[in-house]
Amino acid sequence: MVWKSPCPAHLDCVRCHTLATLEFTRVFNDYLWAIILLRADTLRPVTAGLATLRGQYNTDWPVITAGALLATIPTLIVFVFLQRYFIQGLTLGSSK
Repeated sequence: MVWKSPCPAHLDCVRCHTLATLEFTRVFNDYLWAIILLRADTLRPVTAGLATLRGQYNTDWPVITAGALLATIPTLIVFVFLQRYFIQGLTLGSSK
């Protein structure tokens, strides 16, 4: 889809970086899609892998918590590099 925006070109760049950060987080944490379609454990994302660590009678919460903490690191790295654009995108719609 090709469309023209009435905003200046630099605002489109801000929107693109904000969308890239949010899209990365969505794809990285795509839990339901991986649980339904992927059968091989090696292809599943981290969040779906963490769900397999929970057993019926025993759950190792420290391991799951450590895995969840490690799973947030790539998203934080992307956010740190694109933080300026993300904040600009959030404040862009706040003023008239």
